[in-house]
Amino acid sequence: MLFFSRQQTTVEEQSRIVQLEEELSLRRAEMANLQVKLRGSEEEDGGEAPGSEPETLVLRVQLASAGREHNKESSELREKHEAELEEGGRRSPS
Repeated sequence: MLFFSRQQTTVEEQSRIVQLEEELSLRRAEMANLQVKLRGSEEEDGGEAPGSEPETLVLRVQLASAGREHNKESSELREKHEAELEEGGRRSPS
């Protein structure tokens, strides 16, 4: 009986080892897949270091550019409006 119990434990252990090896294999494949994705994203981002968030940086630059453009247009419109007001003041009889 004792021998059967040892053999049964060995079979259970072997089964668990096989299960753990399969899980390890899946984890390794998952890790390799993530590494490939990371390398691909680094190449797309021009070799930026992970965590530098290049997309965020691009969006910030675009936002700053749009803000500068808006300020320029606003200044031009204000100057044009002020010029029209001055011209209108000269024309109207006072």
